[in-house]
Amino acid sequence: MSEVINYKGRLEVELEIPISSCLSNKDIKNVLRIASWDGDVNDIVKELDGGYEGNRSVLIPREFSFRNLQGVEINTLQISGVGYFTTETKGPSFYLGDDACFKPPVVDNIMLVLDKNVMRTTCVENNGFGIERSDYKPTGAYEQSNLKKKVDATNLASDLELELLSVPRIEAVGRFPGLLHEGKPLGFLVYGVPEKPRFAQDVDRMFKTMASNGEVPFIVVAGIYSMTFGCVLPRLAVGLRELHDKGFVHRQPHGANFYYFKENDQVMLMDWETVVRDGSDSNVNILNRVIDLNIVHNVYDKMYRVLFDDSDIQHHLAALSGHVLSMILYAYAGNAPEFFTFFENIPRGRDDSVMQQWLLYMQNIPVRKAREFDAEGFADGWSSAVAKIVVNHSMDSSEKVSRNASCPCGSGRKFKKCCGA
Repeated sequence: MSEVINYKGRLEVELEIPISSCLSNKDIKNVLRIASWDGDVNDIVKELDGGYEGNRSVLIPREFSFRNLQGVEINTLQISGVGYFTTETKGPSFYLGDDACFKPPVVDNIMLVLDKNVMRTTCVENNGFGIERSDYKPTGAYEQSNLKKKVDATNLASDLELELLSVPRIEAVGRFPGLLHEGKPLGFLVYGVPEKPRFAQDVDRMFKTMASNGEVPFIVVAGIYSMTFGCVLPRLAVGLRELHDKGFVHRQPHGANFYYFKENDQVMLMDWETVVRDGSDSNVNILNRVIDLNIVHNVYDKMYRVLFDDSDIQHHLAALSGHVLSMILYAYAGNAPEFFTFFENIPRGRDDSVMQQWLLYMQNIPVRKAREFDAEGFADGWSSAVAKIVVNHSMDSSEKVSRNASCPCGSGRKFKKCCGA
């Protein structure tokens, strides 16, 4: 059973709270104020010491925090679909400037500001190398069918009881009776999430802080960068392996779509509406799983281009891309060599547009190099340190670091007097 609360501010709101929700009365009041625009949300967010996520979500502290099954502290509410950012110069936009302001949701189609008016999710479907298209996406809210898909898929992911991937908790589902599309109200979601920023934002802040302290030698940049991505992305890959083994693919595990928690080495993956169950074609299933891993690898490629304007730094970090991919694939496969036979099992001579398009898409991914990946194969200290970390993350790995050996962190000290102390 669910509790339904009706509230009217600038907008009329219907809030459905499931029996499993942990919202307090104070939390509910804050959600209703924000969703109904009972006051300027920009001012309410400041009052509550909150913030924003993406282009249509508000973050506020919740009254009582708790830890989920994976030990992640859930102390924040993400209210998604209650408004949008706009700028005086560009109007509704996914790319925010300093003059961006949060506005109430409207039924206007935000797809019109996107390139070619489409949103893409790369995947392989039975009828080809799939690109999902949507003709309508309300500005600042969710269309009803998309809202239902989000709720159902997130609940499905929770029911999988994953040990290596945290799933956000749905605390409430809301609707705007006065905002209708094809006779159905637009809606919003309330998630329970951690306070910290998502991985892409976390990395962005770290490197901007580092850059503000003056010029940093490239070897330091490369070392920190590779350690950051070499630890986190393989950890996400191991979590995706668990999801894949249960017969599902996520299709959207990009850098702005997950949190990483260093204190307990956990990943929380968001936006589960893209998740799909494996189909009857094993080759298609294999390709969709590798797409998940390729998206994870692309986090690395995209982030160094965004963070560093210096073409020399970009060139050097691009050269490390193969190492990062090897770590991701090694962590994913662990001691399961059948992963590396995936490509060999694809009939190359088969007249199959799915396979042909996929091979063109992935032709630069060095899968065979990953099969030959050796944790001791990196000459540089920081590279071997990352490799050691990946080995310790990989499935069924029994490799240990001797206490009298050099510490894999690259400090030059013995393991027992450094990270093994």
